[in-house]
Amino acid sequence: MAIRQAVTRTDPDFIILSTLPAGTSRWLKMDLPHRVERKFGRPVEHIEAGGPTDAPAPRPAEADDAGPDIGVMVLLVEDDPQDVELTKLALERSSVPHTIRVARNGASALEYMRANGVSSVDVVILDLKMPVLDGFGFLEQAQSDVDLGSVDVVVLTTSSHESDRARAHDLGVAAYMLKVPDFDEFCHAMSGLLEEAAG
Repeated sequence: MAIRQAVTRTDPDFIILSTLPAGTSRWLKMDLPHRVERKFGRPVEHIEAGGPTDAPAPRPAEADDAGPDIGVMVLLVEDDPQDVELTKLALERSSVPHTIRVARNGASALEYMRANGVSSVDVVILDLKMPVLDGFGFLEQAQSDVDLGSVDVVVLTTSSHESDRARAHDLGVAAYMLKVPDFDEFCHAMSGLLEEAAG
């Protein structure tokens, strides 16, 4: 959807697609460059970055911008760069003022919340499958390390397994959402999430 919006706005002669190595995300496993070329009828130049390290170290949450924190504070816990960008795009469609911070794994998210306090976050959008410390690990450690009682934790995942859904709810998540291919539907869900947090 993000590529379609860019093509519609700019009508380019060709597309330069910069990605991580094939296989590092579910999008690239689907041969994204050739799919884009076929779908949009433009030649695609694919630039592939170096691969990630085998054991990425925890990184602190990154500010989405250098300005002051405003509105609903969202902590997005997600390791896939493409999913980070899509989620940011979806949140930007909302009229609710908000600030996004990104943690690339559960360990970085816990580090951020310990350093800044739980009250610095209104909503946690949490992926389940991440390196270092996954979503379930984050939820389990948060029960003893920080008090998430005042924070809405929303799982955003590709896993439709009922056992994962049940486990997440047992660990106190407010909602369990599947990553859907329909970008408009995704935007609507993210806007509703911000509106509820702001209310």
